[in-house]
Amino acid sequence: MTGGLPGIVRTWPHGTPALEFLEEECADPAAALFGVPEASPLAEFPKPDVSRRHRDGRVR
Repeated sequence: MTGGLPGIVRTWPHGTPALEFLEEECADPAAALFGVPEASPLAEFPKPDVSRRHRDGRVR
């Protein structure tokens, strides 16, 4: 369930059963279970630099 993401593992209280942890995380839209997986690809693939683009999308 953690997908190997340490941010999720850190927020999982020791001894909490998986289903209970999942229910608590689903009740909170800002929970690590949602935010950490979303942030990982954003860090790996940042938005391209759009300041060097023309309005038609071509790079200068």
